[in-house]
Amino acid sequence: MKLPFYIKNTKKYGRGLYAQRNIKKGEVIERSPVISISKKEGDDTIKTVFNFYVYEWAEGFHSALALGYGSLFNHSPNHNVDYCNLYETGLIVFTAKRNIKKGEQLFINYGYDPIAARKRVEKLRIEKESMITTSLIQ
Repeated sequence: MKLPFYIKNTKKYGRGLYAQRNIKKGEVIERSPVISISKKEGDDTIKTVFNFYVYEWAEGFHSALALGYGSLFNHSPNHNVDYCNLYETGLIVFTAKRNIKKGEQLFINYGYDPIAARKRVEKLRIEKESMITTSLIQ
C-alpha cells in the first residue's frame, strides 16, 4: 500500500510530511502505534530530545512516543490534520481535517507553542549545567 505522504526536509522545521497526492477530508492518513511512557520514565524523557516528539497520553502515563510516521508531523495553529488517541488499542490515528492538495505539508496542532517550549527546555538545561558546574567548583 502506497503511503499518502512522503518525508521531506523543510527549511524551518527539520523533517516534515507532505501530501503524495490529493487527500480528502476525513481520510485516514496514518495509524501510529505508540510506546506508553510511565510517569517515572517521563521525568527522564523531559531531559532528552524525545520530549519534543511525544504526545499526551492516558491517565496514569506521562506521555506516549508515536512510532511509524506519527512523530514527524510538524505544528501549525492552522493545521490540516487532526489526530485521535485510541488508548485502548495503543494507537494514534491521523485524519485529514480538510481536503489537502498534493505537495502540501501536513500539520497537526500540538496545543502549545513548540518554539517557546523548546526555548524553556534549553534555558532549564543551561541553568542545570551551570548549577552542576558551580557545585563542582566549590
